[in-house]
Amino acid sequence: MRVRSALENYAQNCNTITVEKYCDICRQNGFTNRQQMLFLSSYLHDLGVCLHFQDDKLLKNTVILRPDWGTTAVYKVTDSDTVRRNKGRFTDADLAKIWSDSQYADLQDQLLQLMMRFKLAYEIPSAPGSYISPQLLPVSKPHYPWNSADNLILRYRYDFMPKGILSRFIVETHQLIEQQDHVWKNGVVLADKWACAEIIENYPKNQINVRITGSNKKPLLEKVRYELWKIHESYERLEYKELIPCNCARCKDSTEPEAYAYDLLMKYISDRRYDIECRESYAKVDIRRLISDFPDQSTRNDLTHGKVEQDSSDRQSSNYPSYTDNSTHTTYHQYGKDDNVAGNKIEGDSTST
Repeated sequence: MRVRSALENYAQNCNTITVEKYCDICRQNGFTNRQQMLFLSSYLHDLGVCLHFQDDKLLKNTVILRPDWGTTAVYKVTDSDTVRRNKGRFTDADLAKIWSDSQYADLQDQLLQLMMRFKLAYEIPSAPGSYISPQLLPVSKPHYPWNSADNLILRYRYDFMPKGILSRFIVETHQLIEQQDHVWKNGVVLADKWACAEIIENYPKNQINVRITGSNKKPLLEKVRYELWKIHESYERLEYKELIPCNCARCKDSTEPEAYAYDLLMKYISDRRYDIECRESYAKVDIRRLISDFPDQSTRNDLTHGKVEQDSSDRQSSNYPSYTDNSTHTTYHQYGKDDNVAGNKIEGDSTST
């Protein structure tokens, strides 16, 4: 590819070029149609030859010829002693010092946007010009009030848990962080008009724990689930369980209650089977009560079709799993893939849903 060779030659002397310069290079090598030029840049972006974020208002006018240069630039911020001393918080003034070198000085806005594209930082909504890098936040959990009565509980358990899931989640949901202060390295508290959600990562146990309190938990619950689903979908065949704890008399006050795979409960409902047996107490558990706070299909469709505000560049509405259709991730059901009750399948049996 002559255009690729030309860009690689340019990269010997410069780190970036404008999109117009890129188009000139394409014309010099036989291209006449601008759409074809942009299609090629998207292809080269996917190959890692260059970086060109065509859907970004700021970055679309710049082609980064050396992706390693861009990566080095953004990590200069997270490696900065100033940012580390401030527990991941930094300002525009800090960035001016960190990127004072001539190779960065004229591209500070683009580099900051690149950090945000990489989910390495976000701007604090109430403090323009101030930013947080979640992976550098304090480990200690801040103090905040919490009503433990009638909480909705959800747990994600991973066979192998990649690092960075929670930090990406924090960046994606930062507009909802309660008081913009209830956030730490391993957790965050989100809030809307009706509820609060606490999301805590337990990396040694390969799980993320979610609990929600409030008068109307459904909208915030579905926001949490949707953002985690988007992150899960970015990994190839990430294996995890979405578990709902049992609410029988024995499990209700237990620190280690029985838990049911959400997809399994949905299958029971679709098959008009409304009870499941707890393997701890052998009690019959009403599935409809277990999932009463989970959003119905219309709420989920609102999310996937944009009626609830989302980042359209990341939305993959056709793949977002519904209650009955097949999803693209591999889910390991607690009781296996058939509609059996309480253990006539070996725990850990799998099904692709």
